[in-house]
Amino acid sequence: MNTSYRRTTVNSRDPLINLRRELRIRGFSNKTIKSYLLYNTNFLRFVKKSPEF
Repeated sequence: MNTSYRRTTVNSRDPLINLRRELRIRGFSNKTIKSYLLYNTNFLRFVKKSPEF
């Protein structure tokens, strides 16, 4: 188990905001971030789930 895990995002009410922050911190391009968010949103809509925990 990796014990050197470092939290890079702040807990937000919307996990998609955390996803966007994490991708930005990791250096993904804006176009890639937009695609990831789109596909995650579409998948959640398909399975009729909320991004909330």
